[in-house]
Amino acid sequence: MGVFRNTRDNEVIPNFLVAGKVAEAKAVGGGIQKERFAKISSMVDELLTMT
Repeated sequence: MGVFRNTRDNEVIPNFLVAGKVAEAKAVGGGIQKERFAKISSMVDELLTMT
């Protein structure tokens, strides 16, 4: 989760969104960040099935 948060907070928000580069932000968000979020979601689902 740290890598996801780091990319969001230190790359996507300041470099793209603040600069008004919405298309670039969407590209990052739909690429590697989407894969990372899917992995996080899978891990949460796995934990939930353990309880």
